[in-house]
Amino acid sequence: MYRIVTIALSVFICCSGIQQASAQLNQQEITIMQTLFGMDKRAMAVQAMKLSAPDSIAFWPLFDKYEMQRSELSKRRIDLAQGFAQRFPNMSHAEIDAMIDAMDDAEDDLRDLIMDYYDEIKERSSAQTAAMFYEFETYINNAVAIHLQQGVSLVAQFPVKPKP
Repeated sequence: MYRIVTIALSVFICCSGIQQASAQLNQQEITIMQTLFGMDKRAMAVQAMKLSAPDSIAFWPLFDKYEMQRSELSKRRIDLAQGFAQRFPNMSHAEIDAMIDAMDDAEDDLRDLIMDYYDEIKERSSAQTAAMFYEFETYINNAVAIHLQQGVSLVAQFPVKPKP
């Protein structure tokens, strides 16, 4: 548990300033940031998972493939969250609903990706290695989401618009 707390603190340190800077980031900067975070994340996974040599051989190529797909989903999630934050007070009922549906779909896609790789890792390595991957990914994603959510204005602070 101590190791996971240490990893979470590392994630928070890596992510500090993301909320403040996110409005200024262009697509290229987002790609660079995710590339750097992916490298840091891999190092954290190495430390947290402590895989045997045979498990490492099976696991790391899958993890790298997963990270490439996850980073594409993360770009989509960032774009949606930024769009919502920038446009929210002036959005119609239908636009708010569509944006929430799109953000929920992006979250579902990430959960589906994690489970797809859980199954593949379990098949190529072991259920224990797959469970470590699942636990690590879930923990990191939740920690990042909580950190980013702390700087987001809540929808409730705005007056309620009547439904058309």
